[in-house]
Amino acid sequence: MKNNNFFGWACDYQRSSGEGKLARLFLENELRQSKENILLLTNSGKFIIDNFENRIVKKKVNYNNFYHKYISPFIGCYYSWFFFFKKKKFTYLNYIPLWNVFLFLFLAPHTILGPITGSHVFSSGYFRKYFIPILYRISCLILKFRFKKIIFATENLKKFTSLSLRKKSEFNYCLNYIKNNENFLSNKNQVKKVFDIVIYFRNHNNKNNAFAINAARFFVNSGYKVISFGDRLNIAGVANYGAIESKIALKLISESKVAINSGENFYTFFLMDCIMCKTCIVCDKQSAPNRFLKNKFISLIDYKKRIHSFNAIRKIISIY
Repeated sequence: MKNNNFFGWACDYQRSSGEGKLARLFLENELRQSKENILLLTNSGKFIIDNFENRIVKKKVNYNNFYHKYISPFIGCYYSWFFFFKKKKFTYLNYIPLWNVFLFLFLAPHTILGPITGSHVFSSGYFRKYFIPILYRISCLILKFRFKKIIFATENLKKFTSLSLRKKSEFNYCLNYIKNNENFLSNKNQVKKVFDIVIYFRNHNNKNNAFAINAARFFVNSGYKVISFGDRLNIAGVANYGAIESKIALKLISESKVAINSGENFYTFFLMDCIMCKTCIVCDKQSAPNRFLKNKFISLIDYKKRIHSFNAIRKIISIY
């Protein structure tokens, strides 16, 4: 640690999770241009990041507990000040939702922020529908004065930003994931489809999972082959693969006829994996930005019109 001048914090550095992929994408595109090695501190251990990635400490982590979701981001705040006083460069990579006002307040000056996340689709609950947008506005005000460069993972939050903040911001950063995998995309051959529907399921209050759950139940009961990975989807008949490596996830996606995207966010890594695997993915119209990536494997439906949407999915499945 004495020989390093560049340090970082990531709450999640898994290869299989969305937050982990976002952190890795940011390191690959933005920080590896530096000639310095980066000592990355995470909940699962320490990594030396240079031309290669070397883990020097390993820990077992429960990514679903309260500590990991809500306390560990502020461990990153502590490190930001620790290295600030040592006059070292520091980057805070992920778990940066725009609603987390305290995170933007407590991070040390000169912290390099990773991509900021958040949804513009809110549930009917009073807190999320009315209070979250207020937190968004407050955070944008803090970002305007405290940070030089702002990166947003998607353009979901663009409408909450002021014109002056937009001028120093980059949106849709996650699309670099497709650019970085162009060789995979061009060399990917169509494979035999053995599953009807694949779902990447995350059991989190912020995830709009109602449509995916109802669709899984409906199609399983109708005799279709439905698979899921990520957190367990407790529906009889659904084949759960659990937390799996990215390579296995891509294989399952490739072998599926239709994927169902999350309801709260359009540009998910799951969507981009489906495009690379040449698997059609259905998305909620409400989550789609006004100008989005046009692709023949993306199909927009209205998650609120359940029967109509199920018929649209059934039609896609029947093509194969």
